[in-house]
Amino acid sequence: MGQSGDADAAFQRGVELQEIGRFAEAIKAYDEAIRLGSSFLVAYNNRGAAYGAIKQYERAIPDFDRAIELNPKYTEAYCNRGAAFGALKQYDRAIGDFDKAIQLDPKYARAYNNLAWLLATAENPSIRDGRRAVELALKACDLSACQDTYLLDTLAAAYARVGNFAKAVEWQSKAMANPQRALDSDTQVRLKSYREGKAWPAE
Repeated sequence: MGQSGDADAAFQRGVELQEIGRFAEAIKAYDEAIRLGSSFLVAYNNRGAAYGAIKQYERAIPDFDRAIELNPKYTEAYCNRGAAFGALKQYDRAIGDFDKAIQLDPKYARAYNNLAWLLATAENPSIRDGRRAVELALKACDLSACQDTYLLDTLAAAYARVGNFAKAVEWQSKAMANPQRALDSDTQVRLKSYREGKAWPAE
């Protein structure tokens, strides 16, 4: 197997490890893939996502930067970098990346969803825009036929932010029809908040 084949094998190993939540091991596999193929843009993106999964956002962002440098139209890398910026409360940068991902791919439901979630739930009240969050969340649901419970969770948060708590409870309850989501403590807290007529997080 040549160097390119070795890089592919290391990358595939990283993907498999990442899928089962073994993020530290996945990062090592992506390290190897990148060492063997320095222009392996998907390996940079995936390694960044693995760093993000273990909340090492400062290490994730340079990987997304490199992936975007290698392919300036790489929508997933913009979306992932936006999520990292959002986690670091660098909201303007996050919004810019999500908007860029939507511009590059107007059918990319995840970008609409991530931006909607940020605008509905940002800790900084000056960043919040409930009306736009509802529009974006509805678009994300439309693109995915409302099958993704994470998108329903976002739609509920957006409705709560504009004070439509009946809709917020309706969509949060639908999100919790998924047994895994129903057991999630954060999801339960949000539903309780909406039933009490409070957005999440509270003002």
